[in-house]
Amino acid sequence: MKDFNRFNVSYKEFREQFETINNPVDTALIATIYCGYARVGEIVRGRYNPTPCIQRSDVEFTPKHLFLTIHTEKIKSIRKVPTSRALEDWLHEPIRNHLNVVEGNNLFDYSTRWAEKRFEKCFGTQHIHLLRHWACTHALQGHRSKGKLAMQDIARLGGWSNTSIPFKVYGHFVTEDIARDV
Repeated sequence: MKDFNRFNVSYKEFREQFETINNPVDTALIATIYCGYARVGEIVRGRYNPTPCIQRSDVEFTPKHLFLTIHTEKIKSIRKVPTSRALEDWLHEPIRNHLNVVEGNNLFDYSTRWAEKRFEKCFGTQHIHLLRHWACTHALQGHRSKGKLAMQDIARLGGWSNTSIPFKVYGHFVTEDIARDV
C-alpha cells in the first residue's frame, strides 16, 4: 500500500486505492466525505458538537449531479455541494448503493472514531481529514470539474465564510500547483 499519510495524494492514486476497497459501507463513507468536501463529523455523528449524521434526505441525484446537503459542524450552517455525475459517477455509485441498503434515515450512524478506523483500514492512516484536503486539492488541480476551481469556489464548497481560510489551512497545495504550472 502506498503512503497515504500525506497531503499531496494525486487524484489517480486516490482513485486507484479507492477502487481496491471491498467493503461497500467503507466506499460509501469515503465517497460521501470526499464528494461533500466534508469534515468527518458532518457525515457521521460529530465528536465535539453532537451533530446528527448525514440523512437520506441530504442526498439528491439529478441527471447531471449528486447534491449533498452538508450541515456544517463548526458554524451551524448548511451548504449544498454538487459533484458532476459525468466526471465522478465512480464515487456516486457506492453512495447510491448504500442508500438502497441502509435502513432508516441515518446513512452513517457511527462515531468519528469508527470512521477513522474504517479509513485506516482502507488507506493505512487514521487521518480521515486528509479526504477534505485531497478533495480541495483535486478540485484546485481541475480533476473534479471541467476546469480548475477558483479558491473562492472551493471555500464555498468546503463551507468557509472567509475565502482566505483555505489558503491558510490548505496552503500546501497552492504552492505545489503554482510550481507545477510554471
